[in-house]
Amino acid sequence: MKNNRNDMLDLLKLLASYMVVYIHVFSYGSLSVATDALARCAVPFFFAATGFFSYGITPDKIKKRIAYLLRLFVFSVVFCVSFDMILLLLNNDVQAVTNYFSLYLDIKNILKLLFFNNALYSIHLWYLLAIIYVYVIMYFLTLYKVKERIIFVFAMASLLLHFILAEGLSIFGIVIEYYYVRNFALMGFPFFVIGLFVYNLEKLSSRFIFVFGAIGILLTLLSRKFFGKNELYVGSLFLMMALMLIFIKFSNIKFPKAIVSIASSNTFVFIIHFTVSKYLWYVYAKVGIGYSTCLALIHPLLVCFLSTVLACAVKKVDKLLRVK
Repeated sequence: MKNNRNDMLDLLKLLASYMVVYIHVFSYGSLSVATDALARCAVPFFFAATGFFSYGITPDKIKKRIAYLLRLFVFSVVFCVSFDMILLLLNNDVQAVTNYFSLYLDIKNILKLLFFNNALYSIHLWYLLAIIYVYVIMYFLTLYKVKERIIFVFAMASLLLHFILAEGLSIFGIVIEYYYVRNFALMGFPFFVIGLFVYNLEKLSSRFIFVFGAIGILLTLLSRKFFGKNELYVGSLFLMMALMLIFIKFSNIKFPKAIVSIASSNTFVFIIHFTVSKYLWYVYAKVGIGYSTCLALIHPLLVCFLSTVLACAVKKVDKLLRVK
């Protein structure tokens, strides 16, 4: 298979972005519990897909990706913080603005950001910082030509530690802070490395899409029911593999340019959806729309739609700026 980006990948990443939206903004009883659990495969898929296209990458290319991701992370933080400030001022909550920055500058929160990628307020941005850290690790591993076998062993050890600390401990009723397992070391690096070595999936029959998917759904829902909420489930690994298999098996399918253009905005959908959700709740309050079953079901759909529209606009601006 040629190591090039394709339409199917962008569509799957857009779908994964919508899964993240549902994790963060959907709240409707047991339905949202199940949705939250099943959607936990989305971020692992982001890491794996990025890893897939990093196979054989040179140190120079890695440095360029790190530079771009750093700019994207800075833009994302500025975007989210700026709109948070505007929203607080619209609510005439000046004290909240002071508290907002006080927490950002708190040494404990800074350390959580640096060591565990825990982005305060805009918690979803942990992914961008985590993937930067992963690329830094890969830069040195590539530079010093560390053997693939060794990289894979360390990645699997990291993933095993993740499951032991999270889903494993939850079996005994022990819950640890999510950022100890949701970071570059215990989630980003292992799934990125899995993406590097999934070429062999190409040999599997398409029926394994159903097999991986069915096992993933069953294991995830059972884990959520009996062991409680976690950042990741064993079933998430199977669901992520099902998505990767769809990508590999149907990577040659071409879609209309309009659809591809929309799908390629998936990164910005991921970045801005939290802000869109916050402003929608502000609008609801201003026009007198209270919480209801109908709103609970419609809200995530509105967030997905508006985030996609705005993401397409932001992507065009970003493309113009990069050309300049």
